[in-house]
Amino acid sequence: MGLRGRDLAKVLLLIVVPWAFIVFAAPLYNRPQPELGGWPFAWWYLTAWVFIQPALTYVVYRLIDRRSGS
Repeated sequence: MGLRGRDLAKVLLLIVVPWAFIVFAAPLYNRPQPELGGWPFAWWYLTAWVFIQPALTYVVYRLIDRRSGS
């Protein structure tokens, strides 16, 4: 019923990696330059993650759903 070994590792990576990119990469993107369209890069970076994270969460959901036999 549950995930095992490699599947669990994949799920954890898909959930933990985006969090790490947002939290630990803050010094890389938390600056006013460069700008894209007049907006600081930090805004673009964080906005991109608003779309990336749900996509990764959906992938994790599909992996878990497929393994559970639903």
